[in-house]
Amino acid sequence: MAVLVGEKIKDLRIEKGLTQDELADRLCVSRHLVSKWEIGKRYPGFKTLQAIAEVFDVEPGRLIHADRMVYDELDTCIPAGMDPKDASKLVEKYIGTLTEADSAVFLMRYVRFMDTKTIAGRLGKSDGTIRNRLVVLRRALRTFLERCQE
Repeated sequence: MAVLVGEKIKDLRIEKGLTQDELADRLCVSRHLVSKWEIGKRYPGFKTLQAIAEVFDVEPGRLIHADRMVYDELDTCIPAGMDPKDASKLVEKYIGTLTEADSAVFLMRYVRFMDTKTIAGRLGKSDGTIRNRLVVLRRALRTFLERCQE
């Protein structure tokens, strides 16, 4: 999956007319690191994905497949041996069980890739409140997925 993200970064960089050096300068990283992302040897972290998306003026979801982000971020919730595609379908089902407010928090974090501070600002809550809510949502997801496997 990292290669796909790297290919998207490379495509967007070329589309924008930037060299690897120029992109690296804008992100305050080395050209070598940009090269590793593009060939799939390294994978940008959450905050870096957001910064890359800002440079290219795209949604973070354009850089990474949302199903994979949910799987990576929530891998401790997914029972051992569960197929990622099945987990993704069940996560969608789980989202349908959430209140509107919880659904918004979950989707902002795991589909739109927003950090907790940004989510808190958008919802008029504290960062700690959002972090705590996400902990509760992950625990509930773990329980939901375990029940679905029984």
